[in-house]
Amino acid sequence: MFEQVEKNLLKFEKPGRYIGGEIGIPTKDFKNSDVRFAIAYPDVYDIGMSNSGIKIIYDVINKIDFASCERVFNPWTDFNDFLKENNIPLFSLETKTPIKDFDIFGISMQYELLFTNFFNLLDRSLISVYNNQREESDPIIICGGPVTVNPAPLSPFADLIVVGEGEDVVNEIVHVYNKNKHKKRIERIEALSNIEGCYSPFFPEKKVKRAVYHNFTKDTGIDNFVLPFIEIVQNKLVVEIMRGCPNSCRFCQAGTVYKPFREKNASVIMKNIENGINKTGLSEITLSSLSSGDYSHILELSDVVNGEYASKGISVSLPSLKV
Repeated sequence: MFEQVEKNLLKFEKPGRYIGGEIGIPTKDFKNSDVRFAIAYPDVYDIGMSNSGIKIIYDVINKIDFASCERVFNPWTDFNDFLKENNIPLFSLETKTPIKDFDIFGISMQYELLFTNFFNLLDRSLISVYNNQREESDPIIICGGPVTVNPAPLSPFADLIVVGEGEDVVNEIVHVYNKNKHKKRIERIEALSNIEGCYSPFFPEKKVKRAVYHNFTKDTGIDNFVLPFIEIVQNKLVVEIMRGCPNSCRFCQAGTVYKPFREKNASVIMKNIENGINKTGLSEITLSSLSSGDYSHILELSDVVNGEYASKGISVSLPSLKV
């Protein structure tokens, strides 16, 4: 299948979006994993590879011995038309496997304008958009991200919806799926719907509690850094210094979605930075949060980071500041 794509790659804008093979892909047997998970950001590669959530989920799953996670992004219009005209299904970057052949297909929904791209991902993967029309062999379609805190709009389309933060939930999803993978599709979905933070439209009577990642303050960051061949929208080392926000502004969805407010201490943050710089060689560090100026030791942290990295030509940015 990919040979046909390969012959035509130079016809497309930025063919590097579709070839995979980047530095940093984990050295594991993707094709023979007990649980095969495809993770998607429903936009082009350049934007999706800049998203921190995708990087976190990719890292969490690929650290599980019996499971593997591969990436896929929404094709640009030229490549999308080529796939459609030649009846070629959308495929993963790591092994060029059709998305339809995975066990689980997870899509990160960051905002509402991505809904149509989500439908396109399913359509190009030759998977029914409606959850009640899917075949027994189809992967289980899981949606997560800030948008899914209200699962109702996605209920006709997703098999499972993650409400809240995904680090612990996705780890549990992979383990529960592995125990139930020989059961019927609807039975697998039911087993997954029993996980805290997971809602299934097939079992609407089950109550769902928003998932919270309780180990955030001790999390030293991801280990599997994939380095793109082409320029992406934000090619920086993103280090999350706090989650949630102390301001509780009424207009802010994210302030509610990421409750409670949690801070990492400076020593954990410095481990994040050291690990990331050593593995990526990037020249800019972003101290990320909903309002980085409200981190209680932001001045001291900035001094420490600058003292350590300014002489090496590595800069620091604070993306979200309340003036």
